[in-house]
Amino acid sequence: MDQRVSRSLCRSSSGRRRPSLMRSRAGVSFVYATVALGVMLVLGLVFLQIGLNSTKWAYSHYRDQQAFALAESGIDRAIWMMQACVEGDDGVNTALAVTEAETAAGVVRTYTSPTYTLPTGTFRFVAKAPYKGYYGTAEVLATGIAKNGNVEEVFTVMKPVFPPPGGSDKIPAACFKHAMFSDHNLIVNGGPEVLGHPEVGGAGLYANGNITFSGTSSVVYGPLIATGQIFGTTTQVPASAGRYEKAPRVPMPTIDLDHFRSIADAIYVGNPVKFTSGHDASTGTYEDPKIIFVDGTVEIAGNFDGVGMIVATKGVKVTGSVTYGSPGSSWAFLTAGTFTTKGTAQIHGLVYAHNAAGTAEFIGTGTPNIFGAVVADVITINGDYTVEWDGEAVNIDELPGTARRMYPPVVDTIFWERV
Repeated sequence: MDQRVSRSLCRSSSGRRRPSLMRSRAGVSFVYATVALGVMLVLGLVFLQIGLNSTKWAYSHYRDQQAFALAESGIDRAIWMMQACVEGDDGVNTALAVTEAETAAGVVRTYTSPTYTLPTGTFRFVAKAPYKGYYGTAEVLATGIAKNGNVEEVFTVMKPVFPPPGGSDKIPAACFKHAMFSDHNLIVNGGPEVLGHPEVGGAGLYANGNITFSGTSSVVYGPLIATGQIFGTTTQVPASAGRYEKAPRVPMPTIDLDHFRSIADAIYVGNPVKFTSGHDASTGTYEDPKIIFVDGTVEIAGNFDGVGMIVATKGVKVTGSVTYGSPGSSWAFLTAGTFTTKGTAQIHGLVYAHNAAGTAEFIGTGTPNIFGAVVADVITINGDYTVEWDGEAVNIDELPGTARRMYPPVVDTIFWERV
């Protein structure tokens, strides 16, 4: 019996598991399962965050690309505007016109485009000429703004290349098409009468700045045009002639003194050289005027016949009446210095005072009568005076800026950069 009991006990001990060992293994399995689930949850969250970040990055990149495309549209718009016509759409080429002499003097001109709106956002550009003092170049910075506010900029350097002028496209520069033109603010003092004769192609007043009327007794025939604002009141003929503010800037062509010296029919040197009367340019024509060059200052009083020009390096002073000796005569008086007149002097001719490296001023005191036009960097006239645009002298081919290009430029891009 003891042997049977012993075998029975042995079978019992080897055929059944102990309860404590089973509980221990079940606990370990639960821990493993919990850890695995935790790891899977963490990995799921990580992958979810990566997916969200990728979506967010992709959306931001998409908006960046939209802003970049808008900025490129600004560059394309600038090129199109420059190539649209000689002056450029909205006058962009005129606004950026800088001569070689002005470039050497450090002159920089700027044009700011309107803001253009597309379904994806907006773009605009700012153009400056020249780029870092290189004559004939322009820089353009275009800005694109996507709808979500992302901003991108593209910077380019361009070179507008004009074809050579034709033989039948010679017209006066735009600044000569006004009875009075000032490259700065224009203050109209006293009670002048300014006759622009718009019916024959001449306008009233134009200023690269503000126009201010100091009184109410002035009369202007033709429109008032300013790149800035127009202040004060005046009588306009006709009343509907118009007051135009924020107009495009109109450049003044440089007086190439070396050129005029080289082609002059007569050269004088002195401070001053006095011309009293009897100067005859009867052999001159609008295509080939008689040219008198003065290296210094000149004092003028007397009659002038024919078609001609007086070019003075340092200034012109009118001490008496400067009148045509015969009908059909036309004279232009050009100086890089100051043009002054006083008293009741009469001037028959175009006055052009411009200095690319400084300021050439027209100063008139008393009651001068000017039949032609006054175009200067700065105009200062006091009293009851008359300025009447006659449209004759502006036909002289040797005037600065009379050779206008017939065809718009072809714009070459020489540098491009994503800012």
